[in-house]
Amino acid sequence: DPEEPEALSEMARLKSTSGDVASAVAAVERLAEHEHDAKKQAEQYIRAAKLLEDNGDRDGAIGRYKKALDADRSALPAVQALRSIYTRRGDAHGAVEMLNYEISLTDGDRKRAELDAELGTLQAERLDDMLSAEQAFNTALSLDATCTVAQIGLGRIEFAREYHEQAAKYLG
Repeated sequence: DPEEPEALSEMARLKSTSGDVASAVAAVERLAEHEHDAKKQAEQYIRAAKLLEDNGDRDGAIGRYKKALDADRSALPAVQALRSIYTRRGDAHGAVEMLNYEISLTDGDRKRAELDAELGTLQAERLDDMLSAEQAFNTALSLDATCTVAQIGLGRIEFAREYHEQAAKYLG
C-alpha cells in the first residue's frame, strides 16, 4: 500500500537521512494529504517545511508552513517559523504580519507584552513607523509594566521628539 502511514513516515525518515530531501518531502506531504485531523495535517506540513528549510530551500519551506496554517489556523510553530524566515530574509513587513498573528494566538500577558515590544522595535528600526511602534510599546507596557524593551523604545521615541523629561521617565 503506497499510502500506508507508517511506511510513508519511515520512508521520509530514511530519505531524509540519505540526503534525498525531495523524496522525503514528497512522502511527508502524502502523509499530510491523507490526514483527516487538521492539527496532525499541519504537523506533517511543518515537518516537510523543516526538511526544506534545513536544506536551504526557504521558499519551499514558506509554502509548506503556509499549508500548515491553511490546515490549522492556530499552528503556532508555523507562525514562529515564518516569522523567523521573514526576519532572516530582511522582509520586515512579513515579520510584522507574523508577529501580529503570533500575538493573536498567544496566551499570557507577559509573553504578549514581549511580542508587542518586539513588534514595536521592528516597526521603529526596520519600518521607521514610529506611530505604530509607539502603539505596540504602549500595549506591551499595559500588559507588563516592567517590560524593559518597551520602556526603552518609548524613551527613544520621546527623546527623538525632544521631549526629554518624558524620555527620562521611561529611560530612568
